[in-house]
Amino acid sequence: MFVAALSIHSQTPPRSAPSDLLQFLDGSTLHGSLAGVDARHVVHWRHPFAREAIAFQPRGLHRVRFLQPAPAAPPEADTPACRLRFANGDEVVGDLLVLDDAQVVFKTWFGGELTAPRAAVRSLQFIKGRSIVAYEGPTSLTEWNVGQPAGTWSYRDGVLSATGIGSLGRDVGLPPRGRIEMDLDWSGQLSLLMSIYTESTRFDFNASGYMFILGPGYVTLQRMQGIRGTTHMGQVLVPQLAERSQIRLEIRADKEQNSLALLVDGAQVHQWTDAAGFAGQGTGIAFLSQRVGPPLNLSNIRVSSWEGVPPASTTNTEPATTVVSLVNGDSARGDVKGIREGRLLLEMNQSLLPVPLERVARVELPGKAAEAPSVAGLVRAELHTGASVTLTIKQWNEREVSGASPHFGNVTLKPEWIRQLVFNLDQPKPDKPPIGGRDDFFWPFEK
Repeated sequence: MFVAALSIHSQTPPRSAPSDLLQFLDGSTLHGSLAGVDARHVVHWRHPFAREAIAFQPRGLHRVRFLQPAPAAPPEADTPACRLRFANGDEVVGDLLVLDDAQVVFKTWFGGELTAPRAAVRSLQFIKGRSIVAYEGPTSLTEWNVGQPAGTWSYRDGVLSATGIGSLGRDVGLPPRGRIEMDLDWSGQLSLLMSIYTESTRFDFNASGYMFILGPGYVTLQRMQGIRGTTHMGQVLVPQLAERSQIRLEIRADKEQNSLALLVDGAQVHQWTDAAGFAGQGTGIAFLSQRVGPPLNLSNIRVSSWEGVPPASTTNTEPATTVVSLVNGDSARGDVKGIREGRLLLEMNQSLLPVPLERVARVELPGKAAEAPSVAGLVRAELHTGASVTLTIKQWNEREVSGASPHFGNVTLKPEWIRQLVFNLDQPKPDKPPIGGRDDFFWPFEK
């Protein structure tokens, strides 16, 4: 028996056709649109050159990226009060209604009132003020101010790519407490400059703000002071930038505290404090590629507000008791008995201490809670507002997506709320993400 692989390189689908992207675990990609998911978890995919939807078993799929622009706003205008992180990596923002020994009840903009076992929750982070998503993209090159020479930067399938020396930027409306996230991948040696809180939509060394210099194995931060030049604020080693070719990069800034923090793949690498005061006077970001060669790619960019609280501890020691972090920087350990009349009830040394919720920044629950049981057909739906929900899809059609979460039961979503679907969560993702262009699909057959 002879087994071979047929590589199909189709023409790029017409621009008028839906152009979402299906990526497989072997790195293959296929443009088109998701027609639906049936009760057997089979994915039905429409392609412009196929007469009927193509059925794919989920075991070979990596993700579906929906490339249409995000909806203007969530369907509800409720102000979220708490960010909940679950043992399986899900993250949900909503109003916390009940917390006791057995359960947590919360209200979300996408699923209404939901209930989950307390043992499934890893942390609660309380949000002061309204949570803002200022920018999410990219969705085109025209939404960015591209510098000279023209053609250095290009856009395709939700990815900005640079193949030479050149800049681009835009005013993203950075909040005073700003969170900038993006996927970054490259080949060869990395060489990228990024300025934040700049008043210029071009990369301008004479503008105020902060400039991050990303190189092979390090990140340098410089304070940009306009006509007064730049001030070196230090360099930190980041081995991932030398050992790997893709990361999730995040920067958290707090104007009031004059601080900037760098995170890689969710873990904080370093935090700087500017003793001279916060330099950034604008609300924009800009990039400058400093190399010629294979594409350097930026994707999944999100600019939002954040709570101003440092990330949770990433040490290997799991706390035996709950850790409560307060807004003034203090912390306390004990056992959270619940929330009542706007107060967190914390048991310490056999005494019950009521802490007003407005003083609570974060609650880290003990890390020994059992993971949700393994369920066939689980996918992770990443929503446009930053939430992520793992669920088994029961039905997907043009009007709604219905599924069941292992933690908080039945959920119904609108398809347009979903930014990305990730399959096979326990499998390694492809070495390189798709950067757009022609379909590259490998179909095994027997001869």
